[in-house]
Amino acid sequence: MKALPALLMSTFTLLTGTAHAYIGPGLGAGAAITILGLGFAFLLAVIAFVYYPIRRALRRRNRHTAMDPSDS
Repeated sequence: MKALPALLMSTFTLLTGTAHAYIGPGLGAGAAITILGLGFAFLLAVIAFVYYPIRRALRRRNRHTAMDPSDS
């Protein structure tokens, strides 16, 4: 039963003709900017996912060394 939608979709895709429509340069620029924006957002999410736990560990370590009375 799951093969039926895939079969119908591939059949309709193969049977359609050309669209004869003009796609201006704005659509290409918008698509490129959208892809770049999504890529940048993903990269920023990965950096934040890695950076903040390391930052928290460094701050916690620095806080413990500053309170350590054995250094005096």
